[in-house]
Amino acid sequence: MLRTHDKVIPDVMGEDHKYRTLELPADKGFDLATEIMEIGSDVIGKLSKSFAEQPEEAGDDVADAIAIGEAMRALAIQLRKKGGSKFIRVFLKDVVRDKKSFSPNNVENDKHWSFNVYSANYGELIQVLAWILEVNFRSFFGGYLGNLLEKGQEMAETMQEGDSGNPAAESATI
Repeated sequence: MLRTHDKVIPDVMGEDHKYRTLELPADKGFDLATEIMEIGSDVIGKLSKSFAEQPEEAGDDVADAIAIGEAMRALAIQLRKKGGSKFIRVFLKDVVRDKKSFSPNNVENDKHWSFNVYSANYGELIQVLAWILEVNFRSFFGGYLGNLLEKGQEMAETMQEGDSGNPAAESATI
């Protein structure tokens, strides 16, 4: 039996939203895990290569900036290959936010989520995706790849904090 999981995640303005998701069935989860590994292997490879190639005198900050830049580029390329937002919607299929379900088969509902919920609110979207990955793949990514999901969650929270001082995000709600 698939279990439900609940979490409260704040939006760009700091308002809390109650999320609920179902665990993925094993067959769908396995298929998505292989796609995630395909995306992640290139990203992890770029990070590792960047750290390994930096001269010691360059310092950690330079290595971090280069590694993050290379990893973000690799992630963007891989996500585009997978269909970008269409791939992301696969993970949101069984998500409920404040008792409103995301349904990729319902055009009006899809527009609501795409334009109203996550517009200029990418920090929340990234946190939701990180949480869904944690719910469904922690046993694999947490055990096999260390604390990859926790690092992703920390990055998402950092992005969310950065969004709160974003004038464009603030003006979008005025």
